[in-house]
Amino acid sequence: MCDDNAVVFSSGPLGNFAESPISAPGPDGELVSYPTVEHYFQAWKTLDPALHSEIASADDPRHAKTLGRKVKIRTDWESTKEEVMLEGLRLKFALNAFKSKLLRTGTRQIIEKSRHDTEWGARLDPDGWVGDNKLGLLLMVVRDELIDSEPKQLELET
Repeated sequence: MCDDNAVVFSSGPLGNFAESPISAPGPDGELVSYPTVEHYFQAWKTLDPALHSEIASADDPRHAKTLGRKVKIRTDWESTKEEVMLEGLRLKFALNAFKSKLLRTGTRQIIEKSRHDTEWGARLDPDGWVGDNKLGLLLMVVRDELIDSEPKQLELET
């Protein structure tokens, strides 16, 4: 699963807990501010505008995660959660400070190192990396989209 040049992270600018203020329409179409991608992701577990707003305005990402675990999860969550995460990441990495950090990973594999969450991250075991690493894979999707949208240098024939 991992090459020797992989970018491995467990926090910092690539992580969902990094302070990265983003705004997007909420479930009722009203603009909502989210302090982190974790707030965004957890808030979208519900389509109830009041609960969504409560999670989005949680004091910190850990509190948002706790609140997100307590709401009645929307019925389509399992089929939409990766798209929700992808949209949150697109919003975050549209911000120049984060965009440059993601682009600096080049074409290297990105892995979120997590001892416990092997759906969104992976853990290193004696036999190698174990887990789905969905966050790392989605970061690479966003990075590829950013690279594709960058203006290309024209090569002049001499």
